Amino acid sequence: MEPPEITGEHRWLQKHIGTWEFESIMDAECEDHMTGKEVVTAMGESWIHVRGSSAMGESLVQIGYDPVKQEFIGTWAGTMMHMIWNYRGQRDESGNLLTLEAEGPSFMNPGETCLYHDCLLWIDDNNREFYSEYQKSDGTWEKFMHMKFRRIN
Repeated sequence: MEPPEITGEHRWLQKHIGTWEFESIMDAECEDHMTGKEVVTAMGESWIHVRGSSAMGESLVQIGYDPVKQEFIGTWAGTMMHMIWNYRGQRDESGNLLTLEAEGPSFMNPGETCLYHDCLLWIDDNNREFYSEYQKSDGTWEKFMHMKFRRIN
């Protein structure tokens, strides 16, 4: 079997390798402030693994790029829930924003599901942001989590 061809999308993912600290960005009404750490490692040149830890719990993310489907693919699992999230996504035209979409349980309407976006915004080699949003029943998107990351090595 031939080794898979490495694309620009794979190389973009590899830029995330390293250790990062993060802090949540909250609005004025919210008293919670979360900090934590992520360690991003590579599995070959095709995949990254992201291990996160904070007071909320631990998480493990795996992201790659499927050149046949021409989309990013991945999974998220965390100690805070009993399900695995399956991602599919694209980078925007700037090449700096990756939006990963997944279907999951609605936090607003128990027993129902809705679409979620986990968005990775590359600022520069030492800074990036992450935010999550869900699709409301009227079709609009509402952000519910926003974090800033700083590379520490």
